[in-house]
Order: sequence, then structure tokens, then C-alpha cells
Amino acid sequence: MAYGMSEHRFRDPDAQIWGGIALVVCPRCAGAARASDGSVQCGHCGFARLPDEPRYAARTATLVHSVWHPRCSKCGGALPKVARAQAKPDRTSVSVKCKGCGHNDNYPVRPEPQALSVEDDPDSGLPYFLSFAVGRHVLWARNIAHLDLIEAYVNATLRERALEPVKMTQLARLPAWIKYAANREILRKAIKSLRARAARADLT
Repeated sequence: MAYGMSEHRFRDPDAQIWGGIALVVCPRCAGAARASDGSVQCGHCGFARLPDEPRYAARTATLVHSVWHPRCSKCGGALPKVARAQAKPDRTSVSVKCKGCGHNDNYPVRPEPQALSVEDDPDSGLPYFLSFAVGRHVLWARNIAHLDLIEAYVNATLRERALEPVKMTQLARLPAWIKYAANREILRKAIKSLRARAARADLT
């Protein structure tokens, strides 16, 4: 089997999962895009971004009204200053419903900067495509090879460290909740869901 794993044994290969292509969420179509060295390319919708071009979040972002005290265009009632919407490069307005009269209208907005989370690719700033909520945690994989590695680790009953490690390996840095034997079954289900998502996106 891959990565030095027998039926129940896993030896940490000290794999360099951070090199090569990362699978990220396309900012345009939310499909699987390929990111490398800050550039992004989506084979589904044709979206492309070079490393020196502006970055935009693919996940739902906070959009803040450009005006200091937004008022309903119909009744003049106060509107919430912050609206949630999909942040896109050309987004200049967002639809907001007035709680007073129920009137919907578009109002000017500006994107609120987002901090990267652990399930974001640090080079492109986009969320990893292979991510799945497991309770209050998120299981994510940078690419298929990374997912293979995590699956081999989860399925192993005997886990061995890499031979003569120079530094702490990526697998040694896995969150404690992934290492707990009690979470093995729920992790297997999450990995199965990620495999299905990869198959739907024609990544396998």
C-alpha cells in the first residue's frame, strides 16, 4: 500500500504535502480550481488569476455598507450596517431587507477583509476544496495525495514516526482530535464524503 502502510501499520513518511498543486474553491463558480505559487486556474468556468492580481474570497464574506447610517429607501428606517453575501470582484451593492416595512433594495457596500483560517490555502488565500465539517472541527486536505495520507493514518492501528526525522513532520502536527482512536469512524465517514466530492468534481 501507499506511504509504507501494511494492513494496520502506518509509517510517517515525512511527506512534503505543501509542494505542488492545491485544490481550492473557485471564486467564480465554487468548483474545484488548481492553485500553485499564488496563481489560480479553474478548468470548469475558465477563471484564472495570476499571483500579482487582487485576491477575492470564495466563501461567504461580510459586506459593509458604504454609507455610515444606511436607511431604507422606502420608509427611511434604519438598516443593519453589516450584510452577509457572496464577495465577488465586481460586487458593489447588496440586497438588504428592511425589518420595518419589508422593502428590499440594493445598497452600496465594500468587502470587509477576511483573515485566513487553517482550511485556507496560504498561497492563494482561497478555501481548500476538499474540506468537510466534523462536529465543531473541519477535516481538510490540500490535494488528493494529502487525503490519501490522512486516510492511511486514520485507518492504521499502529503508527510509526519517520526514520531519523530532522524536524517535526506534518503528520506529527495533526490536530489531536484526528489522532484520537474514538474519532476513527467519524473520520472515515468524512473521508468518504471528501472522496465522493472529489469524484463529482472529476478529480480522481
